[in-house]
Amino acid sequence: MEGWSDFLILESDTKREVRSSIPPDIGICEDYLREVLDKASRFHMYPFHSCVNCGPRYSIMIKPPYDRENTSMKRFPLCEECRKEYEDPQNLRRFFAQGISCSTCGPKVYLLDSFGKVISSNDPILEAGKLLQEGYTVAVKGIGGYHIAVIATSSEAVERLRRRKKRGKKPFALMARDIAIVERNAYLNERERQAIASPQRPIVLLRKKSDSCIVPEVAPGLSTLGFMIPYTALHYLLLDSTQDKVAVMTSANISGEPTCTTLSCVLDNLGEAIDFILDHNRPIINRVDDSVIKFVEGKEMFLRRSRGYAPSWIEVKTHFPKPVISLGAFLNNTGAIAFENKVVLTPHIGDLDSYSSIKFLFSELNKLSSWYGLSRSKVAVVIDKHPLFPQNRLYKKILHTQYEEEITVQHHCAHAFQAIAEFEWDKISGSTAITIDGTGYGEDGEIWGGEVLTVGEYGCKRVASIRDFPLFGGDLAAVEATRPLAGILASYFTDGAEDLLGSLKLSDEDKKRVSLFLKIIDAKIERIPSSSSLGRLLDAVGCAIGFGCHADYDGEIPMMLEDLSYNGKEDNRVEISHIEERGLIKIDPRKALEIISDIEKDEFSNYVYTLLLKIGEKFGDIAARKTKSDYVILSGGAAVNKFLLKGIKRILEENGKELIVPNVVPPGDGGISLGQAIYAGQVLNGYIKTKR
Repeated sequence: MEGWSDFLILESDTKREVRSSIPPDIGICEDYLREVLDKASRFHMYPFHSCVNCGPRYSIMIKPPYDRENTSMKRFPLCEECRKEYEDPQNLRRFFAQGISCSTCGPKVYLLDSFGKVISSNDPILEAGKLLQEGYTVAVKGIGGYHIAVIATSSEAVERLRRRKKRGKKPFALMARDIAIVERNAYLNERERQAIASPQRPIVLLRKKSDSCIVPEVAPGLSTLGFMIPYTALHYLLLDSTQDKVAVMTSANISGEPTCTTLSCVLDNLGEAIDFILDHNRPIINRVDDSVIKFVEGKEMFLRRSRGYAPSWIEVKTHFPKPVISLGAFLNNTGAIAFENKVVLTPHIGDLDSYSSIKFLFSELNKLSSWYGLSRSKVAVVIDKHPLFPQNRLYKKILHTQYEEEITVQHHCAHAFQAIAEFEWDKISGSTAITIDGTGYGEDGEIWGGEVLTVGEYGCKRVASIRDFPLFGGDLAAVEATRPLAGILASYFTDGAEDLLGSLKLSDEDKKRVSLFLKIIDAKIERIPSSSSLGRLLDAVGCAIGFGCHADYDGEIPMMLEDLSYNGKEDNRVEISHIEERGLIKIDPRKALEIISDIEKDEFSNYVYTLLLKIGEKFGDIAARKTKSDYVILSGGAAVNKFLLKGIKRILEENGKELIVPNVVPPGDGGISLGQAIYAGQVLNGYIKTKR
């Protein structure tokens, strides 16, 4: 734990205890936008005003309650006109509106060069828009952090940003001036339209139109785009200053680090990645990243729950006899605190692979604990069973003596519990849970990721999984698909592995790598962990059909397979079976994999579509037969795959079972802190019998 000597958990200040939900940041309302665009309004072209219906909340809060003197707006005393409206009870939109300000008394905006020097301009926002249109990269200070923006219609500008930010192929988010611009570039149904225009203003994943002006480099290899519309007047005015009214708007951070919230962070870490900075002088108190939503088979599902939603509390059916703190997962982390019948998740933290990210997690948990008056000596801390998670190691090394009790829960069991927060225990006990993702530390110390669990007084019991295979290379297997492919060939096909490898669609170089890994596995020089990961299985499939054997970002290959499947039809040659080993049902994809060499390139979409559908159906069939209730739970990062979900739903509907997916948090690791809290609540209430 070197480097943590300066880490402190402060004693809660119970004098600041609050029992009302912390307000999240709310996107600009239509009334305010009309005023900004109205030449007769005193707020014309002013980017920082807000009313009782909109504006920053959590991101500017120093402490509760949400009063102006407790926010970063306290440094901007109200002018006479603003104070008159603020104190007028007849003014329904501005009476006691804590964020009220105008060009006379409020924050100011500045245009800076990449060294932080102010550039003289009568209209910094208009000038920044012109610079974007000319292809320059501009860092933009929002309400919960900085973005990096480039024009989304220039391949050269987007590629330059990828090189400078070392971004690889991971998709960029987009911000369009308004819904009309979104509709020019992507297909929108009514529910997607409502979500993207909601006060929360999330990013919504949409299908790209063939005549879209958005260049392919924004989301390489994908036909989906992540769109949001402005949540501040500053963003609206900036985009309105460009020709196509749409720009890449990606988080301003270096890989593995939290988003920048200060100018010094941008200059120190991103100076070489940007050309200009659109800055302002209202401090960001609390970092909040953009939220992301995807509609899957008619279900609205979070991919990230943050701005607009966090940290407002979630009311659950579990009553907590003592407060709980959850430390979450390693990837896409959020933490949580729980008390009474409420769970408060932190905003998105991100992957915990840096000192800054771990510090961010504990800082958020400490702040929320203090605000809600949690005394650490009376708190139960719940952690994942993985022995090497950095937040767990920090807790066990330094902090465990400060808390009353520790509860551990297996990764996929927590996934199951994050879906049942809205259900009473007696209704859900006895249900089965399908938990599908890329990785999780299993009860047996192996790598799980394609599981069917039963939920009951024992917590979770594993009843089925993807047929396991050796996963050579540890974390490298998540980015090098040749490794899981080698494990699958070695385990599923034994003596015929080399022959099957020769018939696959890989490049010669990738075949050599797989062949080398096969020899290493066969030599049994060292113990290689086994895996039942659906994510790694799909990585191997993508590699085997020549889709690429290297992933630039988490979930890249499964996302590309899902994208390919939109044009697919069922292929009767694809078959998924199962076997039983030592009392455990193993979902066996061998028959589907051994025909890959027979699939022509123009049949790949049909093959992958059917493979995903059949895997989903097999999971659904096992779960429907094993459940002792009317419900089947679905959770984990792969739960957002449209075609896996479609297959699961089809079988459950045939069997009269109701599918439960997480509604209030992501089904992936970003929602696991909720699952940990709900699990701990059942333990503390005595519904789950476990050693304490």
